[in-house]
Amino acid sequence: EREEQVDFVKYMYIGDTILVRAGNDLNIQSTDDLSGKTVAVTAGAVEELTCEAFNEDFESRGMDPITILQLPTSNDAVVAVQNAQADCMVYSAASAAYAMSQQPGVYSHWYCNKKR
Repeated sequence: EREEQVDFVKYMYIGDTILVRAGNDLNIQSTDDLSGKTVAVTAGAVEELTCEAFNEDFESRGMDPITILQLPTSNDAVVAVQNAQADCMVYSAASAAYAMSQQPGVYSHWYCNKKR
């Protein structure tokens, strides 16, 4: 139904990034390293669904779930990471690159290699 109303670009995808504070000792190298961590997300956004999917996988493997910190906006999630209210956030690669360019040295990242 949406395709009748909007044009889609079939060759484009947005990968997810895990955005963390620079200099932290979390050692996040894969999505498995999110187990037991607090992850900030924009409430109702696709990143929340991504974390819920990670939790289903973690549960099936007997791992600790992610504590999902739902916040009103992506800016709130970025600030939660910056202020150590969350260990990290799952963010689109483009948005993470922008946040990192606006505050050099504050964040680092790891690519999830998960397509949406």
